[in-house]
Amino acid sequence: MEFTALQDFFCEETQSSYGKGLSYTVRPASEYPLDKMPKEKAEQIKKRCEALAKLVPQWIKEGKVAPGRPAGGSVRGG
Repeated sequence: MEFTALQDFFCEETQSSYGKGLSYTVRPASEYPLDKMPKEKAEQIKKRCEALAKLVPQWIKEGKVAPGRPAGGSVRGG
């Protein structure tokens, strides 16, 4: 699932900032090499992925984000 932030905000649950106009992708934790990470780090990533997947629909309803990416493209982060 992809979404675009409509405002700047910080989320405690994901420990991430989201910037107005920037697009993001929700990925399942299984796409990360969790087996190659320390257990604590892998658990953190899993929790953040699960939280983000649950939060995006709520953020859409609240008007914080819009589903998808803008037609003009986006900036990708690392």
